[in-house]
Amino acid sequence: MPAAPGPPAPATTANNRPPPEPESSATSASNGTSQLVLRNVSRGYAGRPVLEGVDLSVAPGERVCVVGENGAGKSTLLRLMAGREKPDRGEVVLHAPGGVGYLGQIPDFPPGGSVQDALDDALADLRELERRLHAAEQALAAASEAELPPLLAAYGDLLDAFQARDGYAADARFDAAVQALGLAHVPRDRPLGSLSGGEQSRLALACVLAASPELLLLDEPTNHLDRGALDWLEARLVDHRGTVVAVSHDRLFLERVATALVEVDGDRRTVRRHGVGYPEYLQARAAARRRWEREYRDFTAEAERLGALAEQATAALTGAARPDRGSGHTPGRHQRSVQGQLSSRVRAANERLRRLREHPVPPPPRPLRFTARLPTAGAAPLPGGGPGGPGRSDGSGRPGGPGSSGAAPGLDGEPLVTLRAVAVGDRLRVEELEIAPGERLLVTGPNGAGKTTLLRVLAGDLAPDRGSVRGPGPEHIGWLPQEVPASPAPRRTLLAAFAEGLPGEPEEHRQTLLSLGLFRAEDLATPVGGLSAGQRRRLALARMVENRADLLLLDEPTNHLSPALVEDLEEALGSYQGALVVVSHDRLWVDRFTGRRCAMSGGRLREASTG
Repeated sequence: MPAAPGPPAPATTANNRPPPEPESSATSASNGTSQLVLRNVSRGYAGRPVLEGVDLSVAPGERVCVVGENGAGKSTLLRLMAGREKPDRGEVVLHAPGGVGYLGQIPDFPPGGSVQDALDDALADLRELERRLHAAEQALAAASEAELPPLLAAYGDLLDAFQARDGYAADARFDAAVQALGLAHVPRDRPLGSLSGGEQSRLALACVLAASPELLLLDEPTNHLDRGALDWLEARLVDHRGTVVAVSHDRLFLERVATALVEVDGDRRTVRRHGVGYPEYLQARAAARRRWEREYRDFTAEAERLGALAEQATAALTGAARPDRGSGHTPGRHQRSVQGQLSSRVRAANERLRRLREHPVPPPPRPLRFTARLPTAGAAPLPGGGPGGPGRSDGSGRPGGPGSSGAAPGLDGEPLVTLRAVAVGDRLRVEELEIAPGERLLVTGPNGAGKTTLLRVLAGDLAPDRGSVRGPGPEHIGWLPQEVPASPAPRRTLLAAFAEGLPGEPEEHRQTLLSLGLFRAEDLATPVGGLSAGQRRRLALARMVENRADLLLLDEPTNHLSPALVEDLEEALGSYQGALVVVSHDRLWVDRFTGRRCAMSGGRLREASTG
């Protein structure tokens, strides 16, 4: 691919779109209304900086959602807010007399305890407040008339604090939470160690919500929740009488809960605050993109105009300076005057062009686009399609397996992909599955249902124990696994990993990658072994954009990506002409999906509907 024209690609965030202008946090930080303030905060681990020079404030009553890709520093930011970690530089100022509730991604329960112990630990501050309230009541009952005024004032303060957290309803809140979160069957004397990881996460969420502190700090609270539990949680947080700061990748959660957004930029190791909800953020982002495109068009048009003007003036000056042939005369006063005027025009045009180029408008990142190869694609049985090896997908030695017509998949009316009687241990049982060229299929189901196993078989990444798999060759498949594996060459640079197998020269590869806006120029020399999960995901997407494929297989494509980039990915897939098979739990993705839907359970595939 030729190098992108114009100035170098901009140093954008990993969103493939310009972000809206950041909201300054200085106003709320300086006017005394902020509940939580970070000033010039930096934090790193083992010499690796994660956050640098962060300034941020949160006002009372806000519901702030923290977004960004995996590894950007969102959890670090939340731990700094909660006081679980100390900054290397800067300060964190917190004012929450009604208490702080922190929910980490990994529950922090008392060792060897029970469900009741976990609840008691979460309600310890509230229980202490209740104990002090009872003690104040007893002191009032025994006080003389002269002692009453200060005791009444102290009692009033305690009562206000207790009622602000609705302390008497704490146990009722816990019961409501465990019911909504699918834990009603768990008795309070149940040992914590006997709970699954998902049950422990939901219990931790129920405990922190039961405590009802003034400030809730929640790290991925939507993890391990079904749709009903998510709906309940969103309503509960909207009704919370205090302040909420929640890290989340769930776009529907952001849409329903957030009154402000904080983007954590892992590339720049800083944050950007937007004082709007998620829908308004997307609108502002789209407007910023249109503004950038307009400014770039204006810049290039003006640069071309000034360049042409300078060339015309230079040509005119050259002609004016040339004496008439054969005249033998030197230029007269009038001709010298004309030459002077033209020289001034040339200098003025060149000066204006120089000033314009001192402040160039970089080209906006080009939109993500996936392209298919059909109808010219060749095809073969999927690599490793069966025990018989390549080209023998059923172990029988017959290319293509039973039922194969010999025609190339996806051509002459043939299905692009055909699975027949496929089995992988007890993880997958598919009697028949056909996918036509350009067809779209969404596969849903609980964890362990066999969804990833199905995609691995389709990708040729896993050979079935029996059955036939017929489809396009590996060069026609784009495969995005749920977890992008670590590179076998960890010292290879990001740019080299992107360019592997692509035609063209290194500078062309550099310009192509930068033109997508997924990475900054300074990122390209980073060893792939040092990339975060989100950066590895972006690299995989960039390669899929540059490698045409007739079949895209996406296993939880929203994992590790910022919500903004997920929006771009959805838009790109909407115009893709090839076949698409997606496994996703993202509620907005599922709700918006158009095409066939299949549900998996116990390794078996069931046609659900066509959306």
